[in-house]
Amino acid sequence: MRRILCSLVFFCSLLSLSFAQMHAQEARFFHLSTKDGLSQSTVFSMLQDHQDFIWIGTRDGLNLYDASKFRIYRTALSDSTSLSDSYITSLFEDSKKRLWVGTAIGLNLYFRDTDDFKRIAIGSNPAVEPLIYAITEDKNGYIWISSNQGLYRIQGKDHDISVQLAFNGRNISDQSFPNNAGNIQQLYHDQKNRLWVSTNGGLYVFSAGGETGVNKLIYSFQRKAGQLNNDEVRFVYEMKPGVFWIGTKEGGINVFNEVSKSFTYLTTKSGFSEGATLSSNDVRSLIKDKRGGYWIGTINGLNYYEEGRGFRNYFKKENDINSLADNSIRPIFQDRRGSIWIGTYYGGISVYDRDLPVFQHYSKDGRPASRSYNVVSGIVQDKKGGYWIGTEGGGLDYMNSSKKVVRNYSHQQSQAKSLSNNHVKHIFIDSKSNVWIGTYSGGLNILKPDQQGFEHIKNDPNDATSLSSNNVYSIKEDHQGNFWIGTYGGGLNLKKAGTKGYYEQYMPGKRPPYNLSSEMVRTVFIDSRRNVWVGTENGLNVKWAGKESFDVFFPKVGDAHSISGSIILSIFEDSKGRLWVGTSKEGLNLFDYEKKQFKRYTQKDGLPGNNIVGILEDANKLWISTNNGICSFNPEKGEFAPFNMKDGLLGNEFSIGAAFKGSDGEILFGGTHGITSFYPRQIGSSGYSPKVTFTDLRIHNQPIDPQRGTLLPVQLAVNPKLELPYNKNTFSIDFATLNYVTPEKNKYAYKLEGLEED
Repeated sequence: MRRILCSLVFFCSLLSLSFAQMHAQEARFFHLSTKDGLSQSTVFSMLQDHQDFIWIGTRDGLNLYDASKFRIYRTALSDSTSLSDSYITSLFEDSKKRLWVGTAIGLNLYFRDTDDFKRIAIGSNPAVEPLIYAITEDKNGYIWISSNQGLYRIQGKDHDISVQLAFNGRNISDQSFPNNAGNIQQLYHDQKNRLWVSTNGGLYVFSAGGETGVNKLIYSFQRKAGQLNNDEVRFVYEMKPGVFWIGTKEGGINVFNEVSKSFTYLTTKSGFSEGATLSSNDVRSLIKDKRGGYWIGTINGLNYYEEGRGFRNYFKKENDINSLADNSIRPIFQDRRGSIWIGTYYGGISVYDRDLPVFQHYSKDGRPASRSYNVVSGIVQDKKGGYWIGTEGGGLDYMNSSKKVVRNYSHQQSQAKSLSNNHVKHIFIDSKSNVWIGTYSGGLNILKPDQQGFEHIKNDPNDATSLSSNNVYSIKEDHQGNFWIGTYGGGLNLKKAGTKGYYEQYMPGKRPPYNLSSEMVRTVFIDSRRNVWVGTENGLNVKWAGKESFDVFFPKVGDAHSISGSIILSIFEDSKGRLWVGTSKEGLNLFDYEKKQFKRYTQKDGLPGNNIVGILEDANKLWISTNNGICSFNPEKGEFAPFNMKDGLLGNEFSIGAAFKGSDGEILFGGTHGITSFYPRQIGSSGYSPKVTFTDLRIHNQPIDPQRGTLLPVQLAVNPKLELPYNKNTFSIDFATLNYVTPEKNKYAYKLEGLEED
């Protein structure tokens, strides 16, 4: 019988981002919930196994997550190889790569080969299996089980496991313990290999050894003066040799110094000198991250502690999708990439990753000093570092260098020198620091530094030399002090230096040099060669330096080197003198001055959208705003890096011309949601390379479950080698890239070895 042996080689390119500063500003979290496929929103346990899959225990099911989908395991009454219960309380992978699953009704061991479970009897009464709070392993390979019936030690191989009671508060004959000391929350092995047993009736420290692994009692800490301030102990962690942090239910963190044999207390009212205090005294979890900081979960908020800096608190904010999903924090763990996973009681999972950019947003939120209107149409910075912000209906805002709106200018019917219209289309600051504001139907407004009100310039139907239209969309000043003013409906206006009230008008149908391809002007740009570019809704016009008339570039059918579209939205010159032209619906164009032709870029090349409304530059990269998010673009490599709402943007739709780079390098884009700002220098490659793993097999479109003696004896993730008979040649293989931060940015390449060269 002929067999088909296929070897597939996968390559994964992960496009990810590195944000250098962590806590200089608010952390941003993304979330996993029942909407994404999580079985239930109360999360009690999480871990990443040796294959990089994420396991999540909830109140209704065990979830296996591969960055794209969830596989859910629950108990089944008729299946003894299913979980003993669907209420998952704890997870642990031991040094032998075995996955242990604790539930509200007993312990389970997972078999990866066959994708099923073995139920491990723990208590003395098989009919009443214990609730498993925590699972850990000592340096000798013993597995320790903390439960509501006591502390147990496990040894042996998968099918020959022995369970031994180590401590339940009653099995040590020469010692007396409170009744609830047998309700074990956690076991912790310190640097001296001593056992710290956290219980609902205090904290007990034993030396290791003896028949059960629990030997001599060293410390017995209970609620009394000079010891614990609360006897329901959740966990213990040795912060440094001889200094132990003890998490309690209502007493915050109790700090035991073994040298001085003294306790101090970190609570919500402790007045901790290094910084903010704990967010709650009900402390549930603590981990140390790879950078040496500590994440602490409480019933009311998440805390981050750095020695010498104190605590920083994080909470759910009702109007902020990037805040915590819920304030009631349960487990916390850090994956191999470095992301922090926070399980919550009602909100599923929140994930924090330093490599995610933290975009700043400025919008109308009802608070003092916030924006007057969310739809932003123009942004420009003055010499004082403040920003003038134009809106589509709210007039003009002035935002100081601290990003607080200190004044709003709007149209007031009773004030002659107020803004002429609240629909601002463009803002420009000239060489004399005058602020020019183009409006829709309100003409031009000029605010001079020494004046309180606006000077108004409007079209006079009886004066052919007046401003040609009251819809002013773009303003530029050339090297001679002349102003080029683009209008929507009145073409282009030239106000020469030293003139007042006299405008030369460029429109379709006029004789040269005043002919223009369209009266609908969207943008005006003057490049470093002193060429005047005019983007219209019917072609790109250019008046070459030293010439009087305009030439026009139109898209030509069949000519890939012509401009891609006729509606021009944005024009920009980069630091290398290259001219970039953004169009409506037809993408980005790079102009070749020598050949007078264009190179096109569209969504097929990586742009997030084909409406290019803003173009800026930083460190040899372009930053582009579109109708579908923003992106960076490396022209030398031809690489686009897109960002959208999943990356933390408040909205994906940005406005024509609302783009500005601040004096300190900050980039600001305006859109329908307000302003998004960020510092490009803080964004780069994370360098993380995730695993690519095979997950599922289908033959003739039918899923194949692993079963010994069949075509798939073990899971593909365990052994990816697959041999199929010749008549099973219609098959598909599912795979996953185990990158959990913006997994939609993963890029793949594959090759069939023996059949393909590339």
